[in-house]
Amino acid sequence: MRIIFRWTPPTILLILAFALWEILVHSFSVPDWLLPPPSQIFVELFNTKGLLYFHAQITLREIVIGLLVSLCLAFSLSIAISWSDIVERTLLPFVITSQIIPIFTLAPLILIWVGTGISSKIVVVVLFTFFPVVISTVNGLKSGDKKMSDMLKTLGANRVQLYLKLCLLFYIFWYKNRGSTFCYRSSDR
Repeated sequence: MRIIFRWTPPTILLILAFALWEILVHSFSVPDWLLPPPSQIFVELFNTKGLLYFHAQITLREIVIGLLVSLCLAFSLSIAISWSDIVERTLLPFVITSQIIPIFTLAPLILIWVGTGISSKIVVVVLFTFFPVVISTVNGLKSGDKKMSDMLKTLGANRVQLYLKLCLLFYIFWYKNRGSTFCYRSSDR
């Protein structure tokens, strides 16, 4: 019963917005090519559902491939950045300054360099998702508990074991909970 009361106001507002849109388009005689009424949009969506389904599959494939490529590249770079201070000082400024250029301004260059096929869409997805993944992964890998790393050092763990057992293992929990992770800080060496 509570869920009905929770979703009733937004649903009523959405229906009223569509009704107002329909009334305004017809009362001001707005051309269909400029702003079609919602009823015409819903009819067209229903009539072309096969075509929309086909193109939605292609778009979903491009998004998934781009996200997988971005995750692989970003996670690899994040591990390198969190492992080495030299890599962090060298590459992290480039990663951060790469966000100054809007991706939409790169679109013509991407089309020239990569072409109009699936590759250009994958590159755009990678450019959109790479930076947030790198920054959040580096934060997860570098934020942690010094006491746990000290305990493992006392037990004879070397740097690789510290990284594998603390950083990578507990990073999963940090990413899942968006909280702090128990990870060895590379600056605490």
